Amino acid sequence: MVAAGKTLDIASPCEQGVQVRVYLNRSPGRLKDRWPSVTVGEVGDPEDAFFVDLDGAGRLDAGSSCEGAARRIHVHWAPSDEGRILGSSAWVTEELPPASGIAPWTYADAVQVEQEAGVDLAAGAKGEGAGIRWFRSPANPRKL
Repeated sequence: MVAAGKTLDIASPCEQGVQVRVYLNRSPGRLKDRWPSVTVGEVGDPEDAFFVDLDGAGRLDAGSSCEGAARRIHVHWAPSDEGRILGSSAWVTEELPPASGIAPWTYADAVQVEQEAGVDLAAGAKGEGAGIRWFRSPANPRKL
């Protein structure tokens, strides 16, 4: 969950499925109403999802970590046009190459380790290759 003004939005994986979804709370006083949602990407075995403005564009992109056979971390870039945020086809999913195939990623989140370049990512994995890893942002975060 992330606080965005007075609302709380949710990024969620369909654990052991394929979908990563974002739920937008646009009516804080009406939490029991159906929230607008969008599938931001389809990946293998997503275990966790999180929000991050990885490229500093002022929009909350999403990230996902995958376990099982997938063993990958993905970034789901939000559309630049706010009016297209609920359109699945407007989101772009890219794999974080340095994380590919290393381990079953169970958790990832945005961190700022060095206060340089952009936002970094930290991820935890279990099983073979288990550990906590830091993925430092390149000068151009869009070049994963």
